[in-house]
Amino acid sequence: MVHRLPPFALFLLLLSAASRCTASEESPTVAFHDVAVVDVAEGLLIRNQTVLIEGDRIYTIGPVGETSVPRGTVVVEASGKYLIPGLMDMHVHLFNNVSRRPPSTWAFPLFIVNGVTGVREMWTEFASMPTVEQWRRDVSDGQLLAPRVLAAGAIVNGPGSWHPNMPEVTTPAEARRFVRETVQAGLDFVKVYSLLAPEVYHAIAEEARDAGLQVAGHTPLQVHALEAARAGQRTNEHLQQVREACTQIEDGFIEERQQFYSRSHETDEEVAFLDEQVHRTAEAYDEQICRAVARALAEAGQWQIPTLVNERRWFLGITRERDDDARLAHLPPDERAAWRQLYDEGVEMYTGDSLSLQRGWEATLKVVDVLNHEGAGILVGTDFGNPFIFPGASVHEEMEMLVGAGLTPLQALQAATLDPARYLGVTDLLGTVAEGKLADLVLLDANPLELITNTQRIHAVMLNGQLLQRSDLDALIIELVSTNGKTE
Repeated sequence: MVHRLPPFALFLLLLSAASRCTASEESPTVAFHDVAVVDVAEGLLIRNQTVLIEGDRIYTIGPVGETSVPRGTVVVEASGKYLIPGLMDMHVHLFNNVSRRPPSTWAFPLFIVNGVTGVREMWTEFASMPTVEQWRRDVSDGQLLAPRVLAAGAIVNGPGSWHPNMPEVTTPAEARRFVRETVQAGLDFVKVYSLLAPEVYHAIAEEARDAGLQVAGHTPLQVHALEAARAGQRTNEHLQQVREACTQIEDGFIEERQQFYSRSHETDEEVAFLDEQVHRTAEAYDEQICRAVARALAEAGQWQIPTLVNERRWFLGITRERDDDARLAHLPPDERAAWRQLYDEGVEMYTGDSLSLQRGWEATLKVVDVLNHEGAGILVGTDFGNPFIFPGASVHEEMEMLVGAGLTPLQALQAATLDPARYLGVTDLLGTVAEGKLADLVLLDANPLELITNTQRIHAVMLNGQLLQRSDLDALIIELVSTNGKTE
């Protein structure tokens, strides 16, 4: 097997080496004085600390009175405040590959305003990888106020894709070739999708394993959840197939799908078929089976990214209140129009059995609780790119919903900080507030370990050592609202 560092991890290692070689002897430029550092690894508060930042790094952390602040340092008085690592959204779509509109760069400042300093991009075409690499360089050079693109994946599906422009493979040979092309294009992972046939899926997993490339994405409809985890799929999005695995009828579902997809069918027929299975899944949920599945997923090392903030939309619908959300003023007019159009279409989609959908949502929350209880890894992801998933802000919603499902505030915070760094293999640079790490930080006005909604009480954000205080963040929002209002 070839052991290959993902491109982003390699990029960070090179950046780290360059930073050490050119480290300045000048005084640290920023100090958070008398702050409570939130230790997300241990769940502790280390109070009365001075945190010094030099360039893009955390230079020194020490007790107030024992840590000198050099002359000329910008001092942020942080008594009564809490310092956490920058948040990460592990499932976003920055590229509009379905509509062929330009990338959603308008969202960059909104991620930062909400303390989200890193994202994982889930559908990057080969030709778009130079754009991702340019974004990464510009963020590191301080030329672009945007979250780091922590990983970028190439998507692949089976025939009959639900989305235009999505690459499709039909044979194991085509699948292997797609993986090799993904490696050549410099992407971090291949994202598998729902309609891949089992033999094609396993060809992707095997070829990726040999190439040292990660596999992530949707467990295909015809593949068992544990089968995918044991094949080496590192993340599973939206609890795909896990809900079915938490029943006694998973095998029957797979057989039904194999029969259904072996014949021609219309889209409406497919939607009705899958919806009916969703309803049966909710009715058949079995907690004891689910606990065994969760333990097996944990043993296989697969991370789950539930994207509850988006799953709620599918089960419970887009409410009229969401259409009137004040945050829509932060979006460009064409984006608002697209979301409202999808809202109108969504109203028709959610006219089915509301009781069954409610049960499906309740079963989803139970599955998340069991996964967490049995030690299966959970990461925060929102599926930004879908309507009414707000860049940055929905990360806080996702954490709140994870706590509602049974996680502690610490566990939800870990799912947006330390655990993404663990998954990416970059804990030496990201994920905690510690000396030598990249200065991606969020200063809060209240303790997030007491109440997860306190992550929304942002006093300042630091991206790559660049400090944005509350007045700077407010100015960004005012500018966005003003610009978007003028272009309507």
